[in-house]
Parts: sequence; C-alpha cells; structure tokens
Amino acid sequence: MPNPISTDICIIGAGPVGLACALEAQRRGLRAAVVDKGALVNSIVGYPTNMEFFSTPELLEIGGYPFPTSHYKPLREDALDYYQRVARDEKLVLDHVLNYPNPFAGSTTFFFDHNQAGSVPGPLDVQVQIFTVAGRLVRTLTAVVPSTEAHQKSITWNGRDEYNDQLARGVYVYRLSVRSQGKGTTASKYEKLVILN
Repeated sequence: MPNPISTDICIIGAGPVGLACALEAQRRGLRAAVVDKGALVNSIVGYPTNMEFFSTPELLEIGGYPFPTSHYKPLREDALDYYQRVARDEKLVLDHVLNYPNPFAGSTTFFFDHNQAGSVPGPLDVQVQIFTVAGRLVRTLTAVVPSTEAHQKSITWNGRDEYNDQLARGVYVYRLSVRSQGKGTTASKYEKLVILN
C-alpha cells in the first residue's frame, strides 16, 4: 500500500460548498482532498427531477463562474449542469503522483489523482518519461485513460529502457504528464523512483 500523502486541507463533501472550498483552496496554492461517498454534487443528484431551488442563480454561483439559467430560480438539472461545468472548466490539476512500490525490483505502477472526474467523460492522454539523474531520457510510457475516475493507476513499468534492457540500480526521475483530450489542458509533475535490481 502506498505511503500516506499529506494534503493541506481535507474537505468533507463534494457538494456545492465542498466544490467552492476546493476551488478556493486550489487558487491559493493549497492541496485539497475532497472526500465524498458519491460523485461530484451527489447530494443534488438525489433531489426530485423538477425541483426548484429557493435561491436565485446569483446566490448559488461559486468560484466566479456565472450561473446561466432561463428560470428566475434554477431547477435541479440547471444546478447539476452548472456545478459539473465549473469542475470541468477549472484547470487540470494533478495530485498524489507516485509510483508503488518505490523502491522496486521487477515492476512498479504509477498512480495519480486529477480534478476532472465527475465532469463530462472524455479520455486523458497520460505519458510517463523516465530520466537518469543526469537528465537522459531512458523510457517513455503512454496510455489513454477515461477521465471518469479521479484516482488513476493505469501504467505499470518493468524497469526496462526503450531497447528492453534492464536499467541499472539507482535513482531515476520521472515526469508524469496528463492531457485532457476534450479540453486540451495539460498538467505534469516530477517525482523520483529507485530501482533495486
């Protein structure tokens, strides 16, 4: 099991208030973990289909995103569309980038979390580039994964270079890059790994 990873703030609930808190934390450079038993704005999903909110759209806005609606008071569907659009339109962010096991002998799997889950489904292009500490690229791994799951663990590596030769034991640096095919936004992070072969 991976080592616990620290976050700056833990937000309980991915409803409108939790989403607003996560957006503000992210804008202030904090790493926020949002925990919920369901999907993004899951609490609204359970509302009656034609339910009308008591508040006006202006009072339901979060993160500076306007809440467009043709009604004086928004309906459930308006709110679902709005909050999912806000999450989708926010910049792609990666967190909890790691490989496990690390150090490793044999193989390791790369993990990362992203903030695009729960929005309109679309694939993510994932690339992991492994470098020596001197900066020489020794292997590039690629995958296409669905954006519907916030926690990804789709790439496993056997510790071999582009020519299928086993790399020497030691410390390596990797860059995990993710590109949203639908939005075209990208994000990447650098981490280190240790081969024990």
